[in-house]
Parts: sequence; C-alpha cells; structure tokens
Amino acid sequence: MNKNIDVFWRELINNEEYKLQIIDIGAAEMEDVTPSYQKFIDLNIANIIGFEPNENACKALNQNSKNKDSMYLPYFIGDGNEAIFYETNWAPTSSLYEPNKELLEKFHQLNELTTVVNERNVKTYRLDDIAEIEHTDFLKMDVQGSELNILQNAINVLSSSVVVQVEVEFVELYKGQPLFADVDSFLRSQG
Repeated sequence: MNKNIDVFWRELINNEEYKLQIIDIGAAEMEDVTPSYQKFIDLNIANIIGFEPNENACKALNQNSKNKDSMYLPYFIGDGNEAIFYETNWAPTSSLYEPNKELLEKFHQLNELTTVVNERNVKTYRLDDIAEIEHTDFLKMDVQGSELNILQNAINVLSSSVVVQVEVEFVELYKGQPLFADVDSFLRSQG
C-alpha cells in the first residue's frame, strides 16, 4: 500500500496540469500555527480556496499568498441564510454560535478569550453554491461550532473530498453547537 501511495505522490508532483484543491474554511493564520496542508503548498502541488470573513485577515491572506492560483474570499460559510455573528475579543473564537459563558468559565482563561464585543447579522453562503469550487481534494474547517451546518450544505463538495479535517467539540463551548457525535454521524452517512 505505501508503495502505491509513494507512486501516486511522485506522479502528482510531476504532473504540472493537476493540483490538489484545498478548501480552507476559517483560513485566518494564527501565529506559530502551520496549516496541516502546508507541505502540499511548499511542493507547489496544491491551490487553496480559502474563506475568512474577517476582511482584514482575508485581505492579508490574499496579499501574502505565494500561490497565484489560490484565493481567499470574505464569506461566512453556512446554510445560505442570515445568521448572527458573535464577534469576540479574540478573533479566532468568534462564531455564528454564542459562546457558552457558564461552561467556558470552568476552563482556565477560555472565558477571557471568548468575550462577545459585537453582534451583527451576516449573510452566509452554502459551500455547494460557491462558483469558484469545481472539486475538492482536501476540506479543512475551523469554524467554532458551525461544522455540521456547513457540511449539511456541502453535499457536492463532500462527494469529491478525499480528506476532511474538521475541528469538533465534545462539550458545548458554544450554545447549541453540534458536537462530535453529530458531525461524525453525518460524515458517516455521507460515506
């Protein structure tokens, strides 16, 4: 099996016509955190379509991208409806779900990093409706509770995905968020 994988990667690296398509939802870069797919980017065998609703972070991603075929869009990915965005004092903890203060207070400093500073209505976009996405090889999501909602509205994207990397919770850090079992059950139902 490993020999076949090695052959696959060698052929892919030598095939200048095909590049892996990575979809990164919640693409903002965090200091000292390397994306799990970075090796593909370094080998120049992948393109990214990233989604980062924080406009400044999205602009920086587009300006700093070394891959001319990669793009970052300032969309909130969801079910295509309006939603409330809970902007927190530390951007990576902002969410379409309200932070669960009662539970977060039980964790060291987590409550301090999830203080809501602004609430606003936003338009969400279904992943299956994004015209720029033709197929997906690697789907990565870091969206603070919205994983299941996104996946349920990305059936076509999922059907071409080889790898799905999803951050999930075992406890409700955000009020009403689906948990690991919900996301796992849905992904299993999709094969």
